[in-house]
Amino acid sequence: MSPILRRRPVFEGNGKILFAGPEPGTLIQYFKDEFPSKDAVGEEVISGRGVINNRLSEFLMSGLQRMGVDNQFIKRLNMREQLIQETEAIPLEIKIRNMAYGAFAKHFNLLEGAFLPRALVEYRYLSEDGESVLVNEEHLSLFDWICPHELEDMKLMALRANYFLSGVFFAEGINLAAVRFRFGRLWDEEDFSLVIADEISADNCDLVMGENLFYQNRSEAYYQAVANRLNLFSSAFSPLKGGSC
Repeated sequence: MSPILRRRPVFEGNGKILFAGPEPGTLIQYFKDEFPSKDAVGEEVISGRGVINNRLSEFLMSGLQRMGVDNQFIKRLNMREQLIQETEAIPLEIKIRNMAYGAFAKHFNLLEGAFLPRALVEYRYLSEDGESVLVNEEHLSLFDWICPHELEDMKLMALRANYFLSGVFFAEGINLAAVRFRFGRLWDEEDFSLVIADEISADNCDLVMGENLFYQNRSEAYYQAVANRLNLFSSAFSPLKGGSC
């Protein structure tokens, strides 16, 4: 039996499995190759997807920490796992749009692929059944989902992180069309601090590298191009073509 199957998951999502960590207040985050198929029936597999997302999330989260943007990342454990701090999840996703693509471009009659005049902030409430609903600050205040000062802090963290990520990707010939952030409360006895939670990977970053390397077509070539352009692995190792995990 696989060591992964012998452990009891704390949570399993589309791209990851969370297990109890070695110390109280920690979790082990395991990145999967499987993801829901486009028709929402069954799963698809991209070999090495989890390896690339694990390494990319380590690379970007570590960079944000050096910039003073707090997050739950502690360290990478192996090719597919990383150690993270356990946080109280906040049921809100902040999406930052930098470019016009897809339905957004169509709805607002914008040129496909055009850069927006400034970063656009969107809020999505995350329901218990896994659905996300587009909301505004009035919804969040009316239903008492989050304190106004917390929301402002999260917005500023997301914008600062977006600025950093956009520069990192642009330097390697990649445009960051949009990115989605999730947050958590990291408790220390009776007080807490806000941190960016979950992951920052090729799954929650909408990346554009050309007509055939586009976030709406997340293929093996897409993930491999991200890894190659950011030089995430040595040239001798390609996670999509083999290697120990």
